Parts: sequence; C-alpha cells; structure tokens
Amino acid sequence: ATVPKGGELKKAIAFLEYMTAQEAQMNYPRVAQEHPVNVMAIPSDFIIEEVGPVAEDDLELNLLGQYNPVAVKILKEVGWK
Repeated sequence: ATVPKGGELKKAIAFLEYMTAQEAQMNYPRVAQEHPVNVMAIPSDFIIEEVGPVAEDDLELNLLGQYNPVAVKILKEVGWK
C-alpha cells in the first residue's frame, strides 16, 4: 500500500525483484537460518535440517484483521513505537 504512494514504484519493484532473485536469496538460509522465499535458492551445501521443516500453522489469517483496531488502540495506549 505504501509503495505506489511513495512515488518510487520502479525502484521498489527493482528492489523486490533483487531481494527475491536466486543470487540474493542464496545467502539467506546461511545468514537468517530460515528458508529462502525463492525455492530455487537453497544452497547445495546448506543442510535443510539445520533450519528444520517448514512449520505450517492453522491460523486463519482473515481473523487477524478483525482484531487490528483493538491492537492498534492498545499499542497507542502503551506508547509502542
């Protein structure tokens, strides 16, 4: 939502393309110890067991939106920044 309003859409797209490209994603598992977004970017010397399997949950993401107004109110009240 903020990318088009920022006026730098082409740069934002180029950045996202770079960050999800195989070359950039090859280091992600080593540095972040997480699965890369690009499945073609798992380094051949990376042992997937180090990270563990992808953990799926049954959280219904559509329910999160209904709590957003309350969450925002609480964060404002406690001064979260």
